[in-house]
Amino acid sequence: MSKGFSIGRLCRQGVLAISGFACAATGALAATDLIELKVDESAKAAVATSTLVFRHARPASHSGTSPKALEFRSTAAAGTAGSGANLTGNRYPADLDYHGGPVVTSLVSHSIFVNPSATCPVPGCWGDPVTFLNDLGQSKFVHIIDQYVGASHNNRYTTGVNFVTTFTPPATPLTDAFIQAIVASAVSVTGAVGYGNEYHVFLPPGQDLCFTSGSTICYSPDVPATFYFCAYHGSFDLPGVGHVLYSAEPYAAVPGCSDTGASPNGTVIDSTNNTLSHELFETITDPDGDAWTNTTGNGLYGEEIGDECSFVNATGFDPSIFHVNGKTYAAQPEYSNYTHACSTNPEY
Repeated sequence: MSKGFSIGRLCRQGVLAISGFACAATGALAATDLIELKVDESAKAAVATSTLVFRHARPASHSGTSPKALEFRSTAAAGTAGSGANLTGNRYPADLDYHGGPVVTSLVSHSIFVNPSATCPVPGCWGDPVTFLNDLGQSKFVHIIDQYVGASHNNRYTTGVNFVTTFTPPATPLTDAFIQAIVASAVSVTGAVGYGNEYHVFLPPGQDLCFTSGSTICYSPDVPATFYFCAYHGSFDLPGVGHVLYSAEPYAAVPGCSDTGASPNGTVIDSTNNTLSHELFETITDPDGDAWTNTTGNGLYGEEIGDECSFVNATGFDPSIFHVNGKTYAAQPEYSNYTHACSTNPEY
């Protein structure tokens, strides 16, 4: 390290060539906590040879499309991580079943904010999802997943490096391949891959997103005929690098994706947090599509921990209130096999 350079300054300048160091945001996100990220041709080329392992979307509330219909699962084995806890006892129709795949016992979330502007600043345009992730990781709520991942210690879900990237979209809409290229660019900076890291890509208002260029399965509030999902989580194998977990987080404060229930922090903040927590909990309990899902022969088949408690109806998503670090948040509950119900409280 050059004399006179602190890790904090290197983080602010986006210089992370020193092995073993990373930048972590604490408290509210500030501009100096963000690393400017360039999405270059090398990232696009790397993703062109990557293997999509899993992708699972949260459907928009108006579409009536089941989460199972918006899922991709590769037959390729992704790897191993913590093993899930096989629960025994009475079985209820909504209970999740464990299928032997990896789960996530600890995780660092890295956030990437795409194309902020004067009217859509970081983090205000999205609320403050980094602070929310920090608080969620310290909450009692997060311990609902202990039963699925076989771990119970505190402070194991944290935040890491946070990025901002500005570019001219290659096409309208964006596709998942470009989301992966953004993630691959961040990975080239952090070097952090595997089941201990997830990259969340936040898109600005007005940016549509489809699975592929020819797909009609999209986030497209402006095109109702193709408007099927609000967000998704997934995983892919990057050749020579490793297994990568990520989520795509289009702008949530739109009809069909925003919460319409209790909103103590306003629609933008609570809708963003509501969708983000849904994807995070599902990543942790089912990162590759072969861990915890429902396998009963009813309308819940294939649903993950968040799907079962995402009340999809004509009026929108119904969040619950929880408190942590002196703050009030609204986020959807998650399904607990112990209580056979949706909750923000572990209750065991």
